[in-house]
Formats: sequence, C-alpha cells, structure tokens
Amino acid sequence: MTFFIENIDRLWLAVVVIAGAVGVVSLGLFTVWGRRKHADLDARAEKRALRMVKEMEAQGKTSLLEEKREWHKTRANQESELTSKRLETESADQALAMKQKELDRQLEEAGLKADRLTILEEDVAAEENRIQQQEQRLSESTAEYRRRLENIAKLSAEEARQELREELMGQVKQQAAQKLRDLMDHTKEDAAREAKKVISLAINRCAVDQSTQSSVAVVPLPNEQIKARIIGKDGRNIRTFEATSGVKVMVDDTPEAVVISCFDPIQREIARTAMEQLVSTGKITQNRIEDVIGKSKEQLEERIMKEGNTAIEELGLEPMHKDIINLVGRLRFRTSYGQNALFHSKEVAYLTGMMAVEIGIDQSLARRCGLTLHSDPERMLTT
Repeated sequence: MTFFIENIDRLWLAVVVIAGAVGVVSLGLFTVWGRRKHADLDARAEKRALRMVKEMEAQGKTSLLEEKREWHKTRANQESELTSKRLETESADQALAMKQKELDRQLEEAGLKADRLTILEEDVAAEENRIQQQEQRLSESTAEYRRRLENIAKLSAEEARQELREELMGQVKQQAAQKLRDLMDHTKEDAAREAKKVISLAINRCAVDQSTQSSVAVVPLPNEQIKARIIGKDGRNIRTFEATSGVKVMVDDTPEAVVISCFDPIQREIARTAMEQLVSTGKITQNRIEDVIGKSKEQLEERIMKEGNTAIEELGLEPMHKDIINLVGRLRFRTSYGQNALFHSKEVAYLTGMMAVEIGIDQSLARRCGLTLHSDPERMLTT
C-alpha cells in the first residue's frame, strides 16, 4: 500500500498510457467493425435491389403473358361469334330462299286455281241460263196444263183448290186423331215404366235398419234375492209398481230376470226404466217406487223429444212444431207389423225424397210429408 502511494505519479502516467492504448485499439476495432457492417448493409441492399429487379421483371413477363393470353382468348371468341353469325346468316338465307320458292309455288297454284275458277264461273253461268230457259218452258207448260184441266173439269183453279183443301183437311184430322191416340198410349206406357224405375231406384238407394219388438220387456237382475224386495211384504211393492205404472210384472222362475208385460209401449218403457233404476240401487219401497216412476216418465218425455229432433235432423228437415216433434218421437216406441214405426217412417221419408228428386219436385217437402203423413195420425195420437 505504501508502494502505491509513493509511486502514484508513475502509476498514473502508466494508467493514462494504457487507457490511451486501449482507446486507440477500441477505435480501430470499432472502425473495422463499422466498415464491415457498412459493407454487409451495402451487400444486403444490393441483393435486395437485385431481387426486386428480378421480381419486377418476372411480374412484367407474367402480365405480358396474361395480356397475350387474354388477347388470343378474345380473338378466339370474336372468331367464334363471327362464325356463328355467318352460319346463322347462311341458314337465314337458305330459309329465305325456301320461302321464296314456296311463295312462287303458291302463286303458281293460285294462278291455276284462278283459271279453273274462271272456267267454273263460265260453266255456272251457262247452267243458270239453261235452268232459266227450262223454268220458262215449265211455266208455259204448267199454264197450258191448267187451262186444259179447267176445260175438262168445268172448274176454276180456286174451286179445285177448295175441294182439294177440304179433302186433305178430313184426312189430316183422321191421321191426327190416330196419332193422338198412339201418343197417349205411348205416354201411359212410358209414364208407368218411368214410375217403376223411379220407385225401384229409390228403394235400391235406401237402406234403413229394421227391428222387431214384442209386448214384453225383460229386466235383468243382479241376483235372485232381489226378487223378494221387488215383491215386498205381502206383495205390496209389486202391487204398487203395477198400479202406478199400469203394467203387469211377472216374477217367475226365470233366473235373474223380471218380465214386464204391457201392450202400451210407452208405459212398458217407463216401467222398464223405473225397474232398472230400482234394481240398480236395491232400495225398493212404495214411496220410492212412485218417485222413480214419476222421474222415469219425465226422462221418457225428454227422450221422446230428443228422438223426434234427431229424426228431423237426420232427414235434413226444417224445424217443426213441438207437438209434431213429440208425435214423431213417440213413433220410436211403437211397432207396425213387427217393424219399428219411427224407422219405417224415416224409410218412407227417404223414399219419397229420392222419388221427388227423380221427378223434379221439392225433396224437403216430400220427406216432410213421408215422415208425418205416412203413419195413421189417429194411431199416433193414441200412442
């Protein structure tokens, strides 16, 4: 440490010399590196410039080729269009030439036809002259013949015409009378045949369900024990039921069934409905029997109106008075010769409607008459 302090002047000079040498060396190195760097940059710039020149030359050649190719393509298209137009022109010229030939041929034919027409006109004129001459000779011959007839018959033309008219009138009257008789006979035959055809067509096109009913109704029972409840103590329940409903109840050995007998179908239906309700609940007393039968009557009246309205709607008729609807509905519970009266009346309505269509009258009115007037009104009222 003391050595450094004592020789600091000499050391400082050495340090300065060393620093200067280092600076000179560094400057030289930096200069050399800068020159190399500049040379590299110049080389890169030159390479880039050469590459850009080459790329520009290549692009120029490519665009030139594209322009040349486009020019050839345009030329080919134009040549193709010129060729197609030339072909079209040639075909048009050919068509025009063919039309010209056809026109010349038609003109030639027209000339020939005109010549033939002239000849025909001359022939027609000659024929007309000949006919006129014949008519004139015929008129003269007719006048001469008439004069000769008048001289022979000692009658004038008017008198002869009158006698001929009277004779022809008598013959015409006889022929007309005979024709009228023949026409009437044919008309009757045609009318009978047409009527049979209309009726047969209507019957063939009409199909109504058929059903048969008897004077009894069977009510099924859930078990045999319920029969005792129906009869009641000392037969009170069954007598009350019969007196209230107006039917005959037969409780016999028929297994699990009760028979209701009555000639009135309305009363029989009321009794059947009431018995089914009593059996379904199992509560059978005298008071309940009367109540259930009363309700069954009300329900049946509603059903009668419903049946009547349904029948009228099925036939497509206009609304009717409620009394007529009630009468039509009651036909549902009446039979005639084993057939349900309502079904039969609807069948008649369909038949009358079809026959009305065939003969050209009002179909709705015909159906209405067939439904309401076919059945006996007195029997309807007593039903």
